[in-house]
Amino acid sequence: MAERHQDHARLECQSRDTGTAASKRLRRLGLVPAVVYGGNGEPMAISVEAATLNKVLSAHTGPVLDANLPGGVKARLLVRDLYRYPLDGKIWHVDFQRVTAGQTIRSDVPVTLDDESLIIRQGLIPSWSTTHLHIEAAPDALPEALHISAVGLEFGRHVTAAEIDLPAGVKMLTAPETLVLSVVAPRVEVVAEAAPAVAEVGEAAAETPDEAD
Repeated sequence: MAERHQDHARLECQSRDTGTAASKRLRRLGLVPAVVYGGNGEPMAISVEAATLNKVLSAHTGPVLDANLPGGVKARLLVRDLYRYPLDGKIWHVDFQRVTAGQTIRSDVPVTLDDESLIIRQGLIPSWSTTHLHIEAAPDALPEALHISAVGLEFGRHVTAAEIDLPAGVKMLTAPETLVLSVVAPRVEVVAEAAPAVAEVGEAAAETPDEAD
């Protein structure tokens, strides 16, 4: 079950057996295998309820979760890697990293374009060179995404990492000159007309008189 605590979602975790067969059994029971590492503790194999995990992740409460680990240990966890089935998108494994007070986290976060329709109305499209940027911040300051505003973006405009507005406490680690987004015209495919069929020689050439016997 999940509950609210200090503006973070709290996740209940259980210990689990490791191995492929054990993981399959957990998934059949509606649980997701996971691992916790980093911080001041040893790596720990855990499981969480799939329904609760999906609810917590869709709540947009930030990338850091409060968790009750096995043995009554409370921890703050950052979702490091989330693995999904390629066909249905269901979560099948999670890697969590412990975070501690005063620690800074380096992470890749997505970049989104706000008010994209302003560009589309001009008959233009955004061309992404990269969709994630590398940043550093305290756990509570880690944003879910960085934002680019489409206001004022016109044809030929290029947006680099240096131009991305950063929330307070966030440091950009990606090189400032890195190209993120360009505003371009959509590509138009020109379909050449099919050349007229070449008439057969017998039809195009004038008939020749029959040769005399």
